[in-house]
Amino acid sequence: MSDVVISAVGLGKMYRMYRHPRDKVIDAFGLGRLMPWKRDYFKEFWALRDLGFEIRRGERVGLVGRNGAGKSTLLKIIAGNITQTEGSIRIGGEVQALMELGTGFHPEFTGRENIHASLAYHGLDRAQIEARVDEIVDFAELDDFIDQPIKSYSAGMYARLAFSTATSIEPEVLIIDEVLGAGDAYFAGKCIERMRRLTTDRGVTVLFVSHDVSAVQQLCSRAIWIDRGTVVEDGDTQDVVKSYYRSIQREDALRRRAQASGLRKLRSLQKMEQALDHRALFHLVCDTPHPVGSHRIRAARLRRGDAAPVTLAFGAPMDNDVSAATAVLDDPGYMDWSAPKSDSGGRYRAYEDRGGTYRHAPFELTVETAGFPSSTWTLEIDADVEAGDRVRVELYWAESYHDLGVLVPGQASHRFELPDLAPPADESTGSDPGAPAAVDSAAAGATPAASAHDVVPTGQSSPAAPVERHGKASIVSWERPDPCIEGVRFLDAGGEEVGGIEELEDLIVEIAYASTRVIEHPVFSMSILLANGTLFCHANTALAGMDIDRIEGQGVVRFRFPRFRGCAGDYMMGCSIFHYLDPVNYAGQPPYYDQHDRAYRFKVWKRMDNGMSLGSARIHFEADHRPGSDGVAQAGRFND
Repeated sequence: MSDVVISAVGLGKMYRMYRHPRDKVIDAFGLGRLMPWKRDYFKEFWALRDLGFEIRRGERVGLVGRNGAGKSTLLKIIAGNITQTEGSIRIGGEVQALMELGTGFHPEFTGRENIHASLAYHGLDRAQIEARVDEIVDFAELDDFIDQPIKSYSAGMYARLAFSTATSIEPEVLIIDEVLGAGDAYFAGKCIERMRRLTTDRGVTVLFVSHDVSAVQQLCSRAIWIDRGTVVEDGDTQDVVKSYYRSIQREDALRRRAQASGLRKLRSLQKMEQALDHRALFHLVCDTPHPVGSHRIRAARLRRGDAAPVTLAFGAPMDNDVSAATAVLDDPGYMDWSAPKSDSGGRYRAYEDRGGTYRHAPFELTVETAGFPSSTWTLEIDADVEAGDRVRVELYWAESYHDLGVLVPGQASHRFELPDLAPPADESTGSDPGAPAAVDSAAAGATPAASAHDVVPTGQSSPAAPVERHGKASIVSWERPDPCIEGVRFLDAGGEEVGGIEELEDLIVEIAYASTRVIEHPVFSMSILLANGTLFCHANTALAGMDIDRIEGQGVVRFRFPRFRGCAGDYMMGCSIFHYLDPVNYAGQPPYYDQHDRAYRFKVWKRMDNGMSLGSARIHFEADHRPGSDGVAQAGRFND
């Protein structure tokens, strides 16, 4: 028997989005074929596409990703609630899914009656049900409410009952989608322990979705990161979570840029992007009203220097999600884009005669406003263009279109340098509020920064005095922060680079930085976390009583932990360079120049080869015995 319980090949799910309610009726009754002039009465929205993976028996797999990434759609396909549009999915066993509170139980029935109904639905007879009821009630800890209608239950009580009932059946595949977030931390811990036991003892496969990434780290040994309907990364939980955290840092940086630019009231991330960045609009047009041929457009990329390009993959899932940073504008009846297609070369959209009112094929790429457009930017388009049409590429800027060039038939890759264009009339020609606040190093009398700042957090030094905040907080580009963290090394007591240490050995964490300008009074910070995401300890230069006068160029900051007290296990570490940090009057995380969240890992190996666990940290303690009757008083100390 195969160990593969879930196998997905080329999995995709498409939804039809209608412009008018009547169009949905036309589609439902198949009237579209009788109305050829209405061939574009809906557009395709692919929530998933080209998904492929295998999950083996007994694995605990976490699904991570932003809201709207496609996680719940995938789980509904696995659970059998909806069917896929393309591809195949094979499930090797019974699936039990906890996906939404309020489904599966009748609100007028009592908790006990809902248990009976749910177990009967899964084919258990009366004797089997009665044998499980007491265990379900005990685990849910709802003795005082089990005979009350569940419409009177809180969300947490409902989650307890639903999870306890679902796991009592011991299915081959257990799906948990966010519902545990309604329970308290105590019960969530019980649930995680039960899921761990089910996989270890019974070979149950668990698919776990939660926005509490720490819970995913605690339960799952494998994680799959889904974004815009496709798998971005699949592997070890710690590695995937590290990549996922790096991806959402841009969102965090964007919100901080919005705050610093006086846009605190813009709660929508999309509105922040539009206020701080420029959604560059491009389009394809022909000399004729509509193209004669069908031109396959596969990808578009905006590049500047060595920074990661802004990329749009045509035909990919959610490529027409206009709330994203890149999008195809494919409104049916208005644009000349086809629906997503595929051939031996991969996914694409065709620029062809679709009778679009606006007679063009537009798409958007979001870039930083500063320095755009200019000759430092290039646009690359991967396309297969048929002969017979002259397909031009144009950029919309300052209320007019600017010609970039022509897509050449027979050429797979096309490159266009953007022109140097003046900013729109409504944009200030002064300093960009999102640009770094430069410091004149000559005027400041700057000298090269010290090569190292050794910090030994002993807990004995008094906190630094509050540092004066110099001017407006600097906001830096996401692609290349300045100053930036160049890398981190873990060193032993002798200064040799290591991947870990033994218990009670000295640990040195070295943070290398680089800055092209003078930065006054920065604060270096680092945190060590357990493998499940729980914060183990924190250190920063302000807590150590240091006020770093200035940095410029390259240097390192070292944090030294004499006889590191963490017990054996895996650890994560993150670090930041802050503008300032007041350890006395701390009021939330201040702006930072660069931040590497949970980006590094190291190990602590067990010092003594025995089976005793001392928890997360080796804490010194003293004990004494004072007999109430005749006897000898005793005292002891644990100070290894």
